[in-house]
Amino acid sequence: MLRHINRALPRVSHQIRTLTSARSVEEPSANYRPGKEGFAAGMPHPPGSSASPLPPPAPRTVDSVPEMSKRHQVKENGTPEQKYKLEMTKLRHTYQREHLKGEDAKRVEIERQRKGSLRRLQARQAVDRAENERRLSFELLMQPSAQNEEGAALTGADRQAQVAEFVKERKVRRQANFQKREERTSEDRLDAMIRLYHAADDFVTMENLDAKVNEFYETGLTLQSKVYVTGLQEMVSDVMESGGQVSHAGLLKREQELKDVLDGTVSGGKVGYEGAKAKADSA
Repeated sequence: MLRHINRALPRVSHQIRTLTSARSVEEPSANYRPGKEGFAAGMPHPPGSSASPLPPPAPRTVDSVPEMSKRHQVKENGTPEQKYKLEMTKLRHTYQREHLKGEDAKRVEIERQRKGSLRRLQARQAVDRAENERRLSFELLMQPSAQNEEGAALTGADRQAQVAEFVKERKVRRQANFQKREERTSEDRLDAMIRLYHAADDFVTMENLDAKVNEFYETGLTLQSKVYVTGLQEMVSDVMESGGQVSHAGLLKREQELKDVLDGTVSGGKVGYEGAKAKADSA
C-alpha cells in the first residue's frame, strides 16, 4: 500500500504544482512528443529549463564567507594531527578570502572598463550622429526641391547663402580641431625634449668615458635606477616581463613616478613639462 502511495505522490504533486502555477500559459515545446519529450501547450515550464532559466547566483564576496566555527578550535592538549588540521583550515580560509578579494577587484575593474567602453561608444555615436545630421542637411540643401523653415522653395540666393554658411562652419570646426591636435603634438614634443635634456646627464661621451666606467665599477647597476614617468603600456610590459609579479623596487619606482606627476616634475624632482608651463604662465 505504501509503495502505491509513494508512486502516486510525484504525479499528484506535479498536478498541484501545474494547477496552482501563477505563470502564463506557455507555448508547446518545439520537440514536444506526447508522453515522451517536451511540454504540451498550457503546461508551464519548470524553473531551470531553457524556457524558464533560473537567475544566476549572486557572486560570493569576502563578507559572505562564514567565520571559523567553534568546532575548529583545538585545546592546548590537542593532538598534533588536530593542530595540523586546524592550521590547514586557517590556511584554506585565508586563501579563500584572498581569492574572493581578488575576484571583487576583478569585477570592479571589469565594470570600470565596461563603463569606459560604453562612454567612449556613446561619444563616438554622438559625433557620428552630428556628422550625419550635417551631411544630411547639406544634401537636402543641394536638392532641387529644397525648402526653407517656412516650407517655401529655396531660391538661388538663399541656397548659396546657406551653402556658404555651412562651408564656413565646417572650416571653423576643422581649424579648431587642427589647432587642438597641434597643441597636443607641441606639448608631447616639449615633454620629450625636457626628458631628453634631463637624460643627457647619463650620456657617455669620449670626454667622460673614463669617469663613467669608474662610476659603474664603484656603484654597480645603480646607474639604471633613474626614474622616468612611463606610460600604461610600458608599465604592463614591465609587469609581464617579471612574470606578473610587482617587486618592491617596482613599487618604489611607481611611487616616485606618481609623485613626479603630482609635482609636475620628472626624473625624481627635476623640472618637467607641467612645472615649466606653470613657471611660464606665472611669469
